[in-house]
Amino acid sequence: MVDFHKVAENVFRTPCYDQVLSYRRSTQFFKDLRKIPVRTEDKLEPSVYMEQQKLHIQRKLITDDNKIHKKREALRIANHLLDEKLELYVKEKELQEHFKNFNVLVMQNRVKRERVAGRTKELSAMILRRQEEIEKISIEIRKMRAYKTKFITEINKYLFYEEFLEKISPEFGGKASSSDIVQRFINLIWNREYVTKRDNDLYEKLKTTQLQAVNLMNDRSETILDLRKQVTDFITEYEKVKSRTKSLEILVLSIWQECNNRLECLIECVHGISNLNVQILRRKRRYRMKMRITGEMKKMGNAPPVMKNLMHVNSTMKAMQKVSKVVELCIKILRKIAEKHHNIRIKD
Repeated sequence: MVDFHKVAENVFRTPCYDQVLSYRRSTQFFKDLRKIPVRTEDKLEPSVYMEQQKLHIQRKLITDDNKIHKKREALRIANHLLDEKLELYVKEKELQEHFKNFNVLVMQNRVKRERVAGRTKELSAMILRRQEEIEKISIEIRKMRAYKTKFITEINKYLFYEEFLEKISPEFGGKASSSDIVQRFINLIWNREYVTKRDNDLYEKLKTTQLQAVNLMNDRSETILDLRKQVTDFITEYEKVKSRTKSLEILVLSIWQECNNRLECLIECVHGISNLNVQILRRKRRYRMKMRITGEMKKMGNAPPVMKNLMHVNSTMKAMQKVSKVVELCIKILRKIAEKHHNIRIKD
C-alpha cells in the first residue's frame, strides 16, 4: 500500500498548501504519486527521497504561481491595450471631423493652408504609425484571446477531474484520499487496455479459424465433387449390370423351364421303367433271357419303345448336367458383379 500518511504529512501540511491545490490539478501530480515510497513497519520516519520530493514539489508550485501571475499580467495588459485602441478610434473620428471643418479655413488662407498641410502630413504619418500599432495590438489581443480560451478549457478540464474524484469518493467510504481514487482510476485504465487487447486477440483468432474453415470447406467440396463423379459412374455401371442381369434372368428362367420339362419327362420315364421292372420280375426266366439288349437292338429304328425311352432318359440326364454347369457359371458371374459394384455377397 502507498504511504498516504507520509504524503499528507510532508506535502499537504506545508505552508504552501494553497499552491498545492493548483498543483493537484496538473499532470505532474499524477506522475509524482507513482513515485511515492511504500510504508514499512520498521521505517515510519520520512526518508531522504521524500524530502527531495517535497523540495521539488515546493519549487514546482512556486514556478506555477509565477506562471499564473504572468498570465494575469498579460491579460491585464491586453485589456489596457484594447481600451487604448478604442480611445484611438474615438480620437481618429474627432480628427476627421476637425479636418473637414478646418479644410474651409485652409482654402481661405494660404499661410494657414501651408501650416495645415504640414500638420496634416504629420498627423497622417502619426495616424499611419498609430494604425500599425493598432494592428500589432490587435494581433496580440487575438493571441491573448486564444490563450485565454485555451486556459479556460484547461481550467474546465481540471474542474471536471475534481468533480469526477468527488463522485467516486463515496465508493471508498468517503474517507479515502485523492491518491486512492487516482490509483483506482489507473487500475480501470489498465483493465480497459487489457480488455481491448483480449478483444483484438479474439478477433485475430476468429479470423484465422474462419480462414481455416474456408480452406477445409474448399477441400471437402473438392472431395464431394469427386465422390459425386464416382457415384455417377457407379450408377451408369449399375444400369449396365442391371440390363445384363435382366437378360441373364430371362436366360435362367428359360433354362429353368427347360429343366422342368426334362424333369417331367424323366419322371415319366422312371415310372415306366419301374413298371417295366415289375413286369419283368413277374415273367419267367426264359422270357427275361430273350429281352437281353444286343448291339443291333440299340439302334433307334429297330428298338422297342421302352428302349427308346431309356435312350431319351440318358440324353436328358446328359443335358441336365450341361445345364447345371451353365447355371453354376452364371451364378458365379452374377456373384462377382454384385461383390464388385455393390458390396453384396450372394449365398450359395
